[in-house]
Amino acid sequence: MKSFDKSIQVRPTSADCFFNLGNLYQKMGKTEDALKAWKRATTLDPHHTKALTNLFVALDEREECNTVVTMAKNIQNEVVHQSASLAFQIGVCLGKTARFVEAERHLKIAAQLNPHNAIYHANLGVLYQRWARYDLAEDSYLQALLIDSEMSSVTGNLQAVKQRLNKTRTIIESDEQS
Repeated sequence: MKSFDKSIQVRPTSADCFFNLGNLYQKMGKTEDALKAWKRATTLDPHHTKALTNLFVALDEREECNTVVTMAKNIQNEVVHQSASLAFQIGVCLGKTARFVEAERHLKIAAQLNPHNAIYHANLGVLYQRWARYDLAEDSYLQALLIDSEMSSVTGNLQAVKQRLNKTRTIIESDEQS
């Protein structure tokens, strides 16, 4: 802790020092202090994507997605478009606040920046499932399982989506036959 204090005394305008301090506080279980440090880092450098991501994850864990969504409005698009983890976390919070179109855009950015991350595809599937776009949910879940076949939660979600699609298809087929 003393080394961080000294670093901050030497470099009081270093976003990286405050980012690292936030990480230390997080490891120590001091969430409030971590949030303050990451907020300070993002004040010093509004483009510090790692500090923004950590801040947004911590706020999401506290069920403060509306705060994340509000803060995200102040981030330049090019910053979000360069960080898969930041785009992902913003997308997750947008989805949790039922802003589906915006959430889809952010989650797709994350998946495009890091197409081999199964979690990004799985969460896009969750978004589509909440949005009742089951065909797209199925595609996203299948993509996630292609990347990581051990994701049991995705397997369960995929089965639920397939059941929903089968019911819908059965209803459509019976309407067509009538």
